[in-house]
Amino acid sequence: MERSLNLRQNFVIFSILASLWLLKHPYYGIWHDGVIYTFMALKDLYPDVFASDLFIKFGSQYNFTLFPQIYAGLINSFGIYKSALLLTVVGQLLWIFAAVTLFRIFLKGKELYISLAIVFFMSAFYGGFYCLRYAEPFVNPRIFSEAFCILGAICILKNRYIFSASFIFLSFLMHPLITMCACLIFYVYLVLTYPRILFSAPLLAAAALLLGFFKIEPLAGLFRIIPPEWHQIIKVRSSFMLFSQWPLSSLAELFYTTSITAAACLFSKGSMRRLFLASIMGAYCGILVNIIGGEILKIELIMQIQAWRALWFLQFISALGATVIIINFLKLKNNKLLLCCFFLLTCYSTHLGVISFGITLIFLYLCVRVSRNDLPPVNVPRPTVFLIIVIIIIICIIISSITGPISIFIKNDFNIKLLAPTLESIPLDLFTPSILFLVIFFFEHYWDKKPAFKIVFLSFAVLVFSLAVWDRQSPGSKMLESNEDDTAFFRNILPKDATILWDNSPEVSWFGARRPSYVSAQQGSGIVFYQKTALEYAKRINTILPFMDENPLTSEKIGYKLGWGLNKKKFKSNYTTVCRNAEELDYIVSTENVPGKSIAYWRSIVPIIKTRKLEDGTYEVSRDNDFYLYDCKGYRTAKH
Repeated sequence: MERSLNLRQNFVIFSILASLWLLKHPYYGIWHDGVIYTFMALKDLYPDVFASDLFIKFGSQYNFTLFPQIYAGLINSFGIYKSALLLTVVGQLLWIFAAVTLFRIFLKGKELYISLAIVFFMSAFYGGFYCLRYAEPFVNPRIFSEAFCILGAICILKNRYIFSASFIFLSFLMHPLITMCACLIFYVYLVLTYPRILFSAPLLAAAALLLGFFKIEPLAGLFRIIPPEWHQIIKVRSSFMLFSQWPLSSLAELFYTTSITAAACLFSKGSMRRLFLASIMGAYCGILVNIIGGEILKIELIMQIQAWRALWFLQFISALGATVIIINFLKLKNNKLLLCCFFLLTCYSTHLGVISFGITLIFLYLCVRVSRNDLPPVNVPRPTVFLIIVIIIIICIIISSITGPISIFIKNDFNIKLLAPTLESIPLDLFTPSILFLVIFFFEHYWDKKPAFKIVFLSFAVLVFSLAVWDRQSPGSKMLESNEDDTAFFRNILPKDATILWDNSPEVSWFGARRPSYVSAQQGSGIVFYQKTALEYAKRINTILPFMDENPLTSEKIGYKLGWGLNKKKFKSNYTTVCRNAEELDYIVSTENVPGKSIAYWRSIVPIIKTRKLEDGTYEVSRDNDFYLYDCKGYRTAKH
């Protein structure tokens, strides 16, 4: 019978787990795809105003999710800032509840808390270029969809298939892609449990082909090939969707995650082993489907489904696998130190590129030997020396990882404020495995001991610190999301359907001015779903090239492809050219003042801060309060 914990132990455990989550999931406000979903909610509130915006002009993700409508109802009552914060917190709480409930099926006591520490704090990125992660810390429907999928998996494990179907349906209403990819893993699990279900695969495939043949949307896309021009735009702008474009670092992370989950199969049985196997097989089936159907055959629907997204569930379930491996290592007598240290080294090796594959393979081999109970005893006469060697290797890995940021820090005259976001992420990213191992050590060796008051105080202090630094949203971002002043952002001057190009921050035209945006990095997220959107996006990018440092459609830097901005220094000599060439553009807002040319001026109470990395490794920071409005109509009618 499991021993109940006293109040002091419960408080320490809660403080540690809550601190891990808060530190790994800080709140920066609305960013990443949160910008897109907030815009779709605004579109629901102001359909006439945003009808001409590029993101929704030819169709958008709005057609496939109920999330924007829910979000819009909250915005109508509480405003953007409070609604985004509320949905982010609620989504995270729901996700945590689902994860805890799933892990409790297999683990109890300290083993459960070790697993939660790992899933709360370990790397959550999946796919290429570290663009996507599970339990994302910003407002979006994916975190809700993931939570419902996890709840659906729980019901499948408990043979409650009606409840499972209900949760999967709710997940589908939130985010179809996340749901379909998870269902691929669930189907494999059911096949492993009931092999006869495999006979349904040809029937399902035939039904899909039949619906596609008769052009029943969205399955009609099964018989449409993506034209070369459209595919090239996807390949360049959204290269994270193509497995062949993923960098070596992403492949190393995938190999590590797969190896951990595969090794966990050796130490588990029954439904847990089937879950591990299904996660691996389903995820790799998704990758294979994406490679053959999307990249080689260029089938429109296959490219759009992005079946590789099943990796989110594999990445999540690998945390459970890591727990199973560590627990079995800790039960050993002779090789405990060796294997635990090698596990730590393997975690760090993902930064080493090709070398990481070799280290991970050695670790997988050791797991196979341990699972068979035939690993020869390794006597470490001086374990301290062995541990020091491992620590030295890890320190070398850390030093090589921070060399770049340190050089940038020196080039920028040791400006801590300038590099604050970068410097904040370095300790957590580099020391994540070490912090996790300290937590695991604490749970393992102090489980049966009543924690001293100094431990209680320390855990409480860490929790208070984590709460204090959780909200990292900038004042400018808060102002943008909460401003309801009709005179701000030229909102009272601009016509309701005016299309704007805002050179400081593209999303300002959506949240601040509440007007359509001419083109922005975020608007490119819809190019894989609509050919006309992709072609128009490329056209508008080429139109505003005089404002840009680099063409995002030809840039080799993934960050620039996904988060480019405009160079305001080029504004004065090029704004007339852009106005004449951009037919759909009505107004430009710039921080640059051209005397006698602007038609209005607005001063922001809170500066909008933008940081831009230059080619020499230094950063350029702009703190802008003054904004000028230019009407493009006059430049089109004026003589050249």
